[in-house]
Amino acid sequence: MPKITLLGGNASPFTRKVRIVLAEKNIAYEQIKAATAGEDNPVIPVNPLGKIPTIIIDGQNSLYDSSVIAEYLDTIAPVPLLLPPPGLDRVEVKRWESLGDGICDAGVALMGERRRTVETERSQEFIARQYNKFERGIAVAAKELGDRQWCHGNAFTLADVALVTAIDYIEFRFPELDWRKRYPNLDAYQARLTKRPAFASTLPSD
Repeated sequence: MPKITLLGGNASPFTRKVRIVLAEKNIAYEQIKAATAGEDNPVIPVNPLGKIPTIIIDGQNSLYDSSVIAEYLDTIAPVPLLLPPPGLDRVEVKRWESLGDGICDAGVALMGERRRTVETERSQEFIARQYNKFERGIAVAAKELGDRQWCHGNAFTLADVALVTAIDYIEFRFPELDWRKRYPNLDAYQARLTKRPAFASTLPSD
């Protein structure tokens, strides 16, 4: 098994997605907590985009983007298998992952806008647009999940990792959304999956 070093902070939903995959597969790793702000960003030497998460493999090669990293980890440790073989089932799982990632993208963008130190520089139009994105994303997720146990098929997949990561992040940063009352099926789904050790041990934190 290669030596994995993970660069990323515990508040990042994308870093958490990778941490969940690592935990589900029992892959040992070292984490270097890193953010993306500041000129001394430790990610830049191994990722020209300076984004998290990034992993370093055996102290040499680097991979970035949580989707790429998750697919790599699924290849080197195929138990449990989180991505089906190439085909429509795999595409469907990746579509769910894209939905979860998109919810997170909107949440992260909104947090960045809210953190502008000068309130007059904040774009209320931009804030409303991002808020509406993740509200629509959660609504669609709840509708498509229905009463099923898993996002796709009859087994736990990367789709479930991505969706729970997304709704946990929104709850962490935007508790005022109060999605649980509106989507009881999603509430029950999230509560069940959060009992898994890989999820419970990686809850987002500042």
